[in-house]
Amino acid sequence: MSQIPKILEDMYLKNLAFFKKQNKQIYDVITNTVPDHSNIIISDEGLLDLKYNGRTIYGGDAIQYVKDEVVEFNNMYKSETRLSIVNAVIPGIYSSPRFFHKHLNKTITDIYIKAGEVSTNVLHTAGRHDFLIIMGVGLGLHISELVEKTNIQNLLILETDHELLALSCFFTDWAEIYEKQSPKDNKSITLVLLDKQNIDNEQSGLWNELIKRAPHFPYNTVFYNHGRHGKYGEIIRKTTDDIKMFLSLWGFYDDESNQLNHVLHNINQKIKLIPKKKDFTWNKPVIVCGSGPSLDSRIDQLKSIRDKCILISAGTSIDALLKYDLIPDFHVELESDYLVYSLLKNIDPKKAKQITLICAIQCSPLLMGLFKDTYAFVKDSLSIGSIFEENENKLREPTPTCVNAACSFAFQYSAKEIYLFGTDFGFYDSEKHHSTASIYHNENNEDNKNSDVQYIRDVTKKQVSNNFERPGYQGPCLTTGTYYTTKRRIDMLINHNISEREFTLYNCSDGLIIEKSIHIDKDTSIDISVDDITQQVELKRFDKLSRPTSYSTKEKISSTLYPAIKDLCQIYQNHISKMNPDIETFSASCWALSNYVNTTFQNQHGTLMYFIRGTVWHYTLSGYSIAYACKPEIQEAVITIWKERFLDFLEKLPQDLLDNLNKERGDFEKDELLMKTITE
Repeated sequence: MSQIPKILEDMYLKNLAFFKKQNKQIYDVITNTVPDHSNIIISDEGLLDLKYNGRTIYGGDAIQYVKDEVVEFNNMYKSETRLSIVNAVIPGIYSSPRFFHKHLNKTITDIYIKAGEVSTNVLHTAGRHDFLIIMGVGLGLHISELVEKTNIQNLLILETDHELLALSCFFTDWAEIYEKQSPKDNKSITLVLLDKQNIDNEQSGLWNELIKRAPHFPYNTVFYNHGRHGKYGEIIRKTTDDIKMFLSLWGFYDDESNQLNHVLHNINQKIKLIPKKKDFTWNKPVIVCGSGPSLDSRIDQLKSIRDKCILISAGTSIDALLKYDLIPDFHVELESDYLVYSLLKNIDPKKAKQITLICAIQCSPLLMGLFKDTYAFVKDSLSIGSIFEENENKLREPTPTCVNAACSFAFQYSAKEIYLFGTDFGFYDSEKHHSTASIYHNENNEDNKNSDVQYIRDVTKKQVSNNFERPGYQGPCLTTGTYYTTKRRIDMLINHNISEREFTLYNCSDGLIIEKSIHIDKDTSIDISVDDITQQVELKRFDKLSRPTSYSTKEKISSTLYPAIKDLCQIYQNHISKMNPDIETFSASCWALSNYVNTTFQNQHGTLMYFIRGTVWHYTLSGYSIAYACKPEIQEAVITIWKERFLDFLEKLPQDLLDNLNKERGDFEKDELLMKTITE
C-alpha cells in the first residue's frame, strides 16, 4: 500500500473495517483477492480509468463517464410512468370457488370498483425505483452517483469478478452507500458476488436471489447494465425469458390444501415410497416418453430399443404408447387434480394392471386402484415433504409437468443412458401440437365420451394459440409458456446432474433444442448392447427397496404445519395492521412479507415455506400491481381496501387449515373434494 495515495488507502481501510463488521464473507473476498488482470490508471492530469483484461473501460475519465451514464439512465426513467413487464392483476383471474381464490377475487373486484380506470400495463412510478438491479460494480463510482441522484428503495448489485469489488474499495465509500439504503428508512441493499464462472452459473446466481423478491420481481424491476456489458446483457435477456416460468410455478393455498388432503388420504391407504436414492440404481438404459408431435415419426425407432430399456411414460403419453402397442414399465404422474384420475380411469384395465405407477404423494388417492403397483415420490418443493422425507431422497426439479417428473425419476437413480422421445416442448404446426395418437388429437377415440378430455383439448387449443418462437432442431419452433418452462427446468436438472456424475442424454425428439444432449436423427439406428437383466428383475428389486408410510406421519404433519402457519398469519397481521396506506410504505411492506417467509420462516420451518409463500406472493401482487396501475390520487384508497381484505384472509386461513387437517378420511365417498377438480 506504500505506493497508493493516502486518501485512497484510507478509503480502502475504511471499507475493510466496514465489511468486517457488516458482512464477514464480503470482507474475506476483498482481503483474499489479489488483482492480476485489472489495474487502476491515473493520468498526469489526475483523471481516473480502469484497465480490465487489457482494455480501458472509462475512456480516460471514470468520473465523467459515470456521471454521463447515470444522467442517461435517469433520463430513460424520468417519466412519471413506464410500461410493466407483467400486467396488473384483473378480476376473474382467480376463478375457482375455493377459499383462497374466492377471497382474492373479491378483493380484486372491490379494488377495481374503487379504482375506476386501471391501465394494466402501466406503472405510475413517480420517478422512484422500488427494485433496481445494478449489473457490475466497476469502480463503484456509478453506484455512489445513483444512490445520490436516484430514489431507490431496494438495491441489488451483481458482480461476477471479485477483483473489481476489491478495487472499488479504494474509490467508493461502501459504508455511505449502505447507510443510504438503510432498513430504518424502509430501504435495502444486497450484494451478490460470483467469481469468473460461466454465464449459466452467473445467471443462476442472480436468479436464486430474484425469486425471493416477489412481487417486486418481476412486476417492478429495473436493470442498470454498467458499461453496457455484453455478458450482463445476456444475463438480463436470459432472466427476462424465464419470467413466465417463474410466474407459472407460484403455488397457492387452495392447491396446497388440496395436496394436503390427498397426502393424508394416501398415508391412510399405506402408500409406499420409492427407494432411497442411495439404495437403487438403474441397470438398464431408461427411455422417458412425452406426447410431443415428433413421437409419431419416431415410434419405430422407439420400438427398436424398447425391449433393451426401462420405458417410462409421462402423463398423457401413456395413451399414445398404448395405442402404438407399447406398454410402459413405469407411468409417472405429478398433478394432484382429480382431472388426472378422470383421464386415466378409461385405460384398458388389462393393460393398466401391467404398469407400475410412480406418482407424487399428493396425487389423487383414487389412482392407486388403477395400476399393478403404486409408489409415491416426494418432490423437492412439496411443503410438507421434509416432515417425512430426507432432502436427498426427494425428486429434484420434477415440475411443472409429468415429463419433468419422469426425467427427474430417471436421473434420481443414476441412469447412465437416457433416451427422450416425444419431449418436443413445442411444435412447428399449431394444428399438430401433440402426437396424433394422444388424447389431444385422437378425435375418433373412446375418450371423446369423457367431458374432461374435451376440456383438456379446449384448454390446450387456447394455450397453443398463445405461442412464441424459440430455437428448434428444424428451425424456429413454436412453444408456449408452460412448454418452455418445462424445457428450461429440464435444462436446470441436466446442469445439476452434470455436476454430480457422468451420463449420456440422447434426445430423440425434434422440437426445442435441449442443451447438453445428443440429438439423434429419426432415421438413425440406435445400437444398445443387450444385457441379461430383464425389466421384471428391475421391478422386483425396485419393490423390495421401496419404503412404507406410517399413520404417525399424519399426526406429525398436523402438529408441525398448523402452528407454523398460524404463527405466520399472526406475525403478518401485526405488521399489516400498522401499515400506512401510501405507496412507498406498501411497497416496503410487500418486500418485508416476502423477505420474512424466505428467510426467518424458512430458517425455522424449512420447506413448509412452500405451503404459504406462493399465496403471499399472489395476494401481494394483486394489491401492489393494481396500486401502481391505477391513478396516483386513488392509490391510498386502493391500498386501504387491500389491507382490510388481506387482514381478513389472514384471520380466516388458520381455521380453514385446521378443518382440513381434522376431517375424517376413512371413506373416499364421504370426501366430496376427491371427486372435484381444483377449479370446482
